[in-house]
Amino acid sequence: MTTCLIAGGTGMIGQALTRKWQDMGYQIIILGRDAEKIQKTFGDKVTPLTWQDFDEAPAKHLQECDIVVNLCGANIGEKRWSYDRKRVILHSRVKTTEKISRALATLGASAPRLLNASAIGVYGLQEIPNDDLGEALVENSPLGDGSDFLSAVGKQWEEATTPAQTQGVNVVLMRFGVVLSQNGGALPKMAMPFYFGMGGPIGNGRQVLSWVSLTTLVNMIDFVFNDPSIQGPVNMVSRKACHQREFAEALGRVLNRPSFMPTPAFVLKTVFGQMAEELLLNGQYVVPQRLNDRQCPHMDDDIESALRTIYKRSS
Repeated sequence: MTTCLIAGGTGMIGQALTRKWQDMGYQIIILGRDAEKIQKTFGDKVTPLTWQDFDEAPAKHLQECDIVVNLCGANIGEKRWSYDRKRVILHSRVKTTEKISRALATLGASAPRLLNASAIGVYGLQEIPNDDLGEALVENSPLGDGSDFLSAVGKQWEEATTPAQTQGVNVVLMRFGVVLSQNGGALPKMAMPFYFGMGGPIGNGRQVLSWVSLTTLVNMIDFVFNDPSIQGPVNMVSRKACHQREFAEALGRVLNRPSFMPTPAFVLKTVFGQMAEELLLNGQYVVPQRLNDRQCPHMDDDIESALRTIYKRSS
């Protein structure tokens, strides 16, 4: 039986991935801080493993697995980025990745593969284009210089896998775009103003949104798992990014709500500070080149079609 260890499995992506792999008959171990939370989320359908128990014999737990998926990380959009909040965001990603990476390193080439979460923010902020989407970023594009918070986090996050990589472990750096789901993440927050007739573009609406639906993302992860020749960075985004104003217009049509009322940039900066500047008012045009090259069948192409599928599934 295939055994999968998922760290951070109680989050939105982890729950969806767990359900998929359970349906496929896989045995799932969920690694997290709170065994009660794991059991409350999944019942007796998974094996809970706390970090305290993991730390006592990490290699023992890992060598029993066929794959390790690390999705740990505090929600970057949950709160304003104070100094303390930024420390939580960084440490929740880097420290857990270091623990897993070092444990896998002790197993060397016999270790299970590590599919480690990352994000397209690692490429840094792009200049906002006037009309087109700008220069496409692919897996071998230069990374950001770390002058913005998200690229700094992304670089340290990915570098935390170095101990495993240097010992021959197959490590995949899953660079997620904006994940769209009604069950969490950015979409419910972005959709909220539309229900009150106040929906519209954010700022000038020209910033690029590289997105992926949750269902497609889970299928991408499964595709990568089933192709052991894949390692290194993999962009997990739709084939077609869009401007933020295009997203707002599509969401308005799907929800049958107006989408003409923009949210001024200065309001967002006043309320959210640095988080607004990096997360809401800027973006990156990212292309899933490696998955395209592998002819991955699980790809989103059109933002409106994806949104209609998301909201149809929830009705």
